[in-house]
Amino acid sequence: MTTEERRIGLSDLHREMLREILAPFADRIERVSLFGSRATGRARANSDIDLVLYGDIDDALMDRIWSLCDESALPVRVDLCAYDRIIEPALEAHIDAVASPLFERHDLLRSASSMPVPR
Repeated sequence: MTTEERRIGLSDLHREMLREILAPFADRIERVSLFGSRATGRARANSDIDLVLYGDIDDALMDRIWSLCDESALPVRVDLCAYDRIIEPALEAHIDAVASPLFERHDLLRSASSMPVPR
């Protein structure tokens, strides 16, 4: 396990699984960051994966991504939020303070052109 994998508690395999889930939506996602225990280095093996999405993110897209994460082989729950839709100042402040970049749009585009958009 690399130092980065140990710090965020996310293996390269699980990171790649997330990228594959998100890639079909790269036209609407500008950036994806970790927050919560994985961003602060306090994650345990069963800690959920808290992701904040930046971009043109609406409820329908959030539901599609959440469903794909839920149906995936990821071993823990994925919690999602869209940064532009956060209404709790404390959550926004936490994300601003600890968010750790996971993917930029160009990372998602690496395979998006070859992947169908899940329905």
